[in-house]
Amino acid sequence: MQSPIPLTSIPHFLIASSPKELRRLLLKNNLRAGIVFKYFDIAEMQDGNWIAWFFHDIDVNALMKDDLIKAGVPK
Repeated sequence: MQSPIPLTSIPHFLIASSPKELRRLLLKNNLRAGIVFKYFDIAEMQDGNWIAWFFHDIDVNALMKDDLIKAGVPK
């Protein structure tokens, strides 16, 4: 049985023009984040590009703080 996806985990995707380019982007994405993502639903799209989906946890506190700052709420 798979564990449920945490509420702070949101889907992201990468798009590339070829499978080789997509593989390069997957590796680059892992290196940028410093973790190894589990990619899923890797497929060729109707326009010929390739897509790969992955989940990434977000920092909810930082996101809320940014939204409050944008809304003009003082710290």
